[in-house]
Amino acid sequence: MACCCSCNNLDTKKKASGEASGTRYYCKKLKTYVGGDQPACEKFSTSYRSTNDINKIYNEGKNWSNDTTSVGAYLTILVVLIVLLIILKIFNLA
Repeated sequence: MACCCSCNNLDTKKKASGEASGTRYYCKKLKTYVGGDQPACEKFSTSYRSTNDINKIYNEGKNWSNDTTSVGAYLTILVVLIVLLIILKIFNLA
């Protein structure tokens, strides 16, 4: 299956780094930034990049993340939900 990482329309000079990790590249045909791991579209055109470059672009697209929320925020939400669950169970049994 072909992916964007091996498409000639992917401009590797125009990058958009994720806030947390990874990189997206500009697609000249779709006129937007896409991840190298995305399936090829109908405008796919085979490139002659090296296997190492294709793998690098694919992995950067796969690892792309814009989530900068800290782990502490997620833990706080989890603790609040657990406390609410306990309170609901107590009043539900009475």
